Amino acid sequence: MKSNKIDYPVIKLLQIYKSRIDLQKAFPEVSKGNFKRLLEWVITSGLTIDSSKEDLLRYKDYYSKLFNEVPNNLMFKIPRDLLRDKQTKWDNSKEQYIPSGFKIYWKTLNEIAHYQYECASGGPNVDFTLFSIKLLKKAGSHQNLKCCIIGCDEIGRPEIPFYKTGLFDEIVVMDIAKGFPEYFFLQVQSSLKSSGLFTMREYVGPNRIQLTDEQLDLTNALLKLLPKNYKILHDGQIKDNQTRPNLEELIKMDPSESIRSEEVMDIMKNYLEIVLFRPTGGTLLHPLLNGIAGNFEKDEEGERLLGALIELERILIKSNLLPSDYVFVAAKSKKAKLRSHNHKCGKGGG
Repeated sequence: MKSNKIDYPVIKLLQIYKSRIDLQKAFPEVSKGNFKRLLEWVITSGLTIDSSKEDLLRYKDYYSKLFNEVPNNLMFKIPRDLLRDKQTKWDNSKEQYIPSGFKIYWKTLNEIAHYQYECASGGPNVDFTLFSIKLLKKAGSHQNLKCCIIGCDEIGRPEIPFYKTGLFDEIVVMDIAKGFPEYFFLQVQSSLKSSGLFTMREYVGPNRIQLTDEQLDLTNALLKLLPKNYKILHDGQIKDNQTRPNLEELIKMDPSESIRSEEVMDIMKNYLEIVLFRPTGGTLLHPLLNGIAGNFEKDEEGERLLGALIELERILIKSNLLPSDYVFVAAKSKKAKLRSHNHKCGKGGG
């Protein structure tokens, strides 16, 4: 009798398959559960390719054994929905952000990360997770805590630093890539204890990432000024122009992407009391570095250019000439304040 156990090496392989169009075209039979030839590709070349090596090499012997011993149809090892089209691009975010080892997403750059951390915490080496822990301790919460991380981060793994503090009896990590209902903040409010803290680093820019005219004008003006070798895309073409994401394609790829991002803060304020609000930028750097980010870590000149671009965005946002598309927020439940008020006023006592 076949085992129903789901093997992680198989999941990882199929996640990489789902993220690469070239593999999908080469091995279309995988969608039907037959990935004998895909396993052969892994063994012969996949383990040496930059985008696959780090995740797959550790399972080299397992893949060889799987190729030689199991039948062609391995569907019984595949989690339901893993091969279906309704998956979103975030199912393997690492491969989406850094295809073939080339960083295409602005936040994956080390200098950008330090800039973001400094905007939020005041220090370039204190990331969002460490800062959240610091705020939690400052709020007086020190032991027997419960933590819920909403939105998995396979690159940053924020659950690890939380675990290492020894403060938490329970840590739950969940993914909400397929979206969440409008009453999300109501659920957060009802879940927080009086001393509990909710922290969020989120995109609050234009809905569906439909960049403003001002953003596009400034981004494209800077693109014209950048040297050609810093505008090379992953496919070798040159990025000379940034446009708004195609709305129809964006919705098809991920229906949950930034549906009401402009309203996030206003809705949040209905249920939570904001105790800290920090703009973390991205208004300019996100569209400007889209697709070409990795070029700025190749040499010292690229690093200097990136530093200048970061400083430009910092000045524009600080001067209120541009809004901040990304923010870091810490908040408490409003219900705790309400309970305290009711007690003080003797609710129901006439």
